[in-house]
Amino acid sequence: MTAEQDTMSHVEEERPRLETEHESLSRELHDQRGIKFSLILLSLFLITSTRLVFDAIWFFFLNRPASWILFLSNDLIYLFLLYLGELYLAVVFLKRFWNVNITPIQHDRLYSYSIFIWLTYPLVPLLSVIAKEPPLQTIEWFKYFPFFMIYENYFAIGMTAIIPVLLLGYSFLLAKYSTAKWYQAFLAVGLGNLILYLLFYQYLYRFAMWLFHQGGNTLYVLDGYCNIEYLIFVWKFSAPFFKTYNSTSLTSRFYVPFGLVSFLMLLYGLFSTADKTNVGHRTTLLLLALLVLGLLAVVLFLPEWLRHRRKVNERAG
Repeated sequence: MTAEQDTMSHVEEERPRLETEHESLSRELHDQRGIKFSLILLSLFLITSTRLVFDAIWFFFLNRPASWILFLSNDLIYLFLLYLGELYLAVVFLKRFWNVNITPIQHDRLYSYSIFIWLTYPLVPLLSVIAKEPPLQTIEWFKYFPFFMIYENYFAIGMTAIIPVLLLGYSFLLAKYSTAKWYQAFLAVGLGNLILYLLFYQYLYRFAMWLFHQGGNTLYVLDGYCNIEYLIFVWKFSAPFFKTYNSTSLTSRFYVPFGLVSFLMLLYGLFSTADKTNVGHRTTLLLLALLVLGLLAVVLFLPEWLRHRRKVNERAG
């Protein structure tokens, strides 16, 4: 037997052991990812529950169990949106402007450590309560910005206090756990925060508040609509999160139930107080809300779908 044949024979003998070790390591890695995934979701829930306690003091209408459930669902979905969106947008801008790519291992570290940044989330209502500040405010100088809301702005002192924490915290993590330089990370995070503010505190929020007033000033309308809107963005922002932790369980456990419940909330809010004189108006509001949500989904997912189809056609060709 030659040396080469002897080596090949040894490799064949070792193959079952190596394959077993590989499968064992793969299962261990999958279990670790599953644990991290669950811990992240549990942390977000606990942070949201803590915030709800302070929201109950801040918002005078949190005096019924239904109001607590509405606020908890809305805060939970919105925190998940911010948690995913901050990193998603920053990574997109880093890749677009500075060709910085984030690996799954780097994503894992960023998702894991950024949870600590969001421990500041309950400070938004707490600091506002201490400052005796109302939740919604009139900001006259917003009239100088196109299509900004002047009245009923959610621009709490607690929010302005944690924005620097978000900017510096995410900039530090991106600079530490990726190849991005400090200034690149800071600019990417800042631009992402600006987009989140314009969308969810001005332009999309403006339509939600209009729907709220037109639909009878009930939280079922506001939270039901906003929950569906947030879920659309969460679905968009969660792609790298699912890829990192190799899990799509939120689709059936989170998106679908919350989406259905939120739609029922919207229906109940619009039509529970309707009468023969305004049922047509409420139906128009429902159709308009569904149209806006549909347009958001098209804008967010159509380009990605077209890119996917183009790649499929190129491979087939």
